[in-house]
Amino acid sequence: MFGGKIRGAYNFFILRTILDTIGTEKFPNYSRILKVARDLKDQWYGWEGFCEFLNEVEKVTTEEDLRAIGVKIMMGVKEGFISAGLTIVDAVLRDYDPLLKKNTKQMPPTELPKTIHYEPGFVIIEISASRPKALIEGYLMGIVQIFGRQLISLKSEPVSRGDFSGFKYELHWQ
Repeated sequence: MFGGKIRGAYNFFILRTILDTIGTEKFPNYSRILKVARDLKDQWYGWEGFCEFLNEVEKVTTEEDLRAIGVKIMMGVKEGFISAGLTIVDAVLRDYDPLLKKNTKQMPPTELPKTIHYEPGFVIIEISASRPKALIEGYLMGIVQIFGRQLISLKSEPVSRGDFSGFKYELHWQ
């Protein structure tokens, strides 16, 4: 499928947030992994396995729940944005997603989000379809919310060209 690695602390934060929200009983294997995660936070884990987990979650939740989980995850990483000097929506979305880029390595170019167009209050971003669309929408909504701004519109459409398959997201906020 694809390569790439995700930092353990980032991986486990997202897994823990999801499992705390939907219940660990639905994913006992991941729940067991999280019990030892404190000792593994500095390790690197396969991006493909991470995406497989997210797609398994998509099968047992609604789009609305996935969006809410995405918002919750962004609320949890707000301090990470701030400590990186990203204190407004525009700073994060101008080159989306700086935290993902910081917490991954050896990523295929098609797996990294790409800001196509940016202007204050508006952005167009392309993101791979390897992660659930509703979860990504939640991330984008959450970024706007954590910095106290109001979402005006969020649109998406499928994009497929060459070896890229994903979605183009248009986000407008004030």
